[in-house]
This record gives sequence, structure tokens and C-alpha cells, in this order.
Amino acid sequence: MKSELSNTENKISNGDKNQLFLENARLLSGKFKITPLLYGSLGLEYLTGENLNADDVDVLIPQAYLSDKWDDFLEVLEDNGYVLVDEHEHTFEKYGVHCSYASMEELKTFADISADEIRTITAEGVDFKVLTLQQYLKVYSASSKDGYRKDVRNKKDAEKIALIREQLKKEKDENISAAAAEKEKNNVIINALKTAFPYTIPVFTGFIFLGISYGVLMSVSGFPFWVPLLISCVVYGGSLQFAAVAMLLSAFAPVEVLAVALVVQARHLFYGITMMEKFKGTGWKKFFLIFGMSDETFSINCSAEPPHNIDRPWFMLWVTLLDWLYWVGGTAIGAGIGNFITFNTEGLDFAMTAMFVVIFIEQWLKDKKHWSALIGMAASVACLVIFGADSFLIPTMLCILLLLGIFRRPIEKAGEGQ
Repeated sequence: MKSELSNTENKISNGDKNQLFLENARLLSGKFKITPLLYGSLGLEYLTGENLNADDVDVLIPQAYLSDKWDDFLEVLEDNGYVLVDEHEHTFEKYGVHCSYASMEELKTFADISADEIRTITAEGVDFKVLTLQQYLKVYSASSKDGYRKDVRNKKDAEKIALIREQLKKEKDENISAAAAEKEKNNVIINALKTAFPYTIPVFTGFIFLGISYGVLMSVSGFPFWVPLLISCVVYGGSLQFAAVAMLLSAFAPVEVLAVALVVQARHLFYGITMMEKFKGTGWKKFFLIFGMSDETFSINCSAEPPHNIDRPWFMLWVTLLDWLYWVGGTAIGAGIGNFITFNTEGLDFAMTAMFVVIFIEQWLKDKKHWSALIGMAASVACLVIFGADSFLIPTMLCILLLLGIFRRPIEKAGEGQ
């Protein structure tokens, strides 16, 4: 009669003892809720990936199934094609491969390894236990002192001990290399933070007070503490948030809100175009860099030149994150103290203007030539005269972008180019 073997049977008949163990582990788990331990040479093969020419499959299970529950255990295995070949050693045969069972509890006496110290892993949907290299070293070191094994298996055990020690040394070296790489990565991050922080101090002084004034305004307007805090975290819009206070208190008008938001924040379109080149190669950081791009953050990230040994993407991320934290922190303070403010808070928002003046002065002092600053001032004054105070911002940005594009090469030759 033609024999029809399953895929597992085919693999096992070709000498794959791991598949026999997995089949056995699946059976023991289903019938007895046992999580067996893959032991011996086959377990060490599985752990190291080295071919040790394992003779059989060694499995450790709870002692009860080798004593009180032995009859039930024997019946289940025989019903599933296992043939008992040595009851004293609890050894069965299937597909021409021997599978021997021993007590898991004996590991404590033999090698000082308790069952609860042994890790459980999953492979092909089956849970089973496997020793670590350190635990295997304990096992084979104890075996080398055992009288029977010392006489019969001494050479093989010595080879396995040498293999385990070699693997442990390799793991140690890899861990040292990984730790060094992680330390280097942390140094890159910390150094970028240390470099970025001084650039953000002017922003800190402005955002803290401006954030406080926004928090106070929202609080005295009747909003609970969490509302301005949430808006500052998610919207992070500066002047837009101030404009939104009145809109939140008025009748629902989504089209008007959208129009105001677009007009107030339209300058960010030009920021984005300018920063496209600088954001290349920033990876996952790009998403927060885009979200957190404020006027002040743009000013720093666009013009600052960190030292060559500082990672620029991390530098820009820290500038962006710190500025965001200043704004959110100021809002939290203002929203918290808003109910206790009794004096006139008019004019607090001038902190934004003062901050831009500080940033402008710093850039002016840093540059030897001032063509970019002069173009910005000339375009701003001209558009203010032509379009008026309510409509000059977008034309100013367009003029600056156009003039910087036209005079890019002369500016770069003068030493201001990027």
C-alpha cells in the first residue's frame, strides 16, 4: 500500500529532528498542557546554529509524567505513532529517530537551574523552553564531572563547552560593540542638544511670556485649563491662536476660520519651500520638523550653521522641539494662573515682536555683509506703503523670495549663501 506522509513526516524522514521535536511539543501542549524543554545536543544546535550531529531528540518534561502520570503519557504517545524502545530511559522511536524524556526538575539538582529560570520561546506556533548559553555551560560543566559521561562523552562535552565559551565571547563582543554604538548615538543626540539650546534662548524668553499671555487670555475668556494647552500642543500657531480666541467665542463660521488661518499662516508656504533642501535626509524627523516649523524655528534652522561634527538633522529637531516646549510650557503657566490675574494684561503679545528684533540683531551682528537683511527690510517697507498694514505680509514674502532668487549668486559670493 502506498504510504502518504505529511509535510512534517517528509521532513523528519529526511533527518530533520527539529521537526520531530516541534511535532512532539505540539502534541504535549495539546494533550497535557506541557511546555517541553528542548535539551541536549539538538537544543544546543538550535541555540547556536552549529551542526553538532545530534543523535536523538532529548526532551525535558515535568517529573509527574514520568512517574504518577506515566501510563497516560505512554498511551498518548503510542496512539500517535511513538514506539517505546527503553522504558527505563523513557525513550521512544518515531520515523527512525529516538526521542528520550527526562525530568525537568532534575536540572536543579544536576546543574543548579530551576524551571522558572528557563525561558519560553515560540516557533511555528509552538511554545517550548530552551536553555541559554550560560545555562548550557552549567549543564555540560556538570556533565564533565559525572562519572559515566566523563568516561564515555568527555571529548564531545569538552568540544561543546569550547563552542559555548566561543559563542559567549562572541555575544559579549557584539554587546560591547552595540553598547559602544548606542553610546555614540546618544553622544550625537546630546551634543546636538547642547549646540541647539543656546540658539533657542531668545525664543525661550519670547515664547514663555507670549505663551503665558495666550494662556491668560484663554483663561479669562472662560476656557478651562486643558483647552489652551491642547490647542498649543496641536495647532502651535502663535498669532493664529490669538486670532482664534475671538473666533472660538463667536458664532460657528468654518469658512471664515479657514480663510483667516490661511491668510495668517500663508507665510509658512515660503518657509516650506526654503527648507525643502535642508530637510532632505532627515528621515522620520522630517514629520516633526514640518509640524513644528514656526517663524522663530525657521529663522534658526535656516540660518544657523552648527559645527561640522554636530548632526544637523538632530540639531534642527532639538531647535524645533525646544521651541515647541517653550510655547506649550508658557501656555500651561498662563492657563494655570489666568484666574488669579487682576491687572491689565494688554500688550503682553508684544513679546513676539521683541523676540523677532533680538533674532534680527543677532543675525545682523553675525553676518559680515547684510544683503539679505537689507532686501528683507526694503521689501517690507515698500509693500507696507503699497498694500497697507493689513495686506502687506504675503506680497512681502513673495518679493523677498523673488529678490533672493534673483540675487542668490551675488549674495553667495559675498559670503551669505548657504
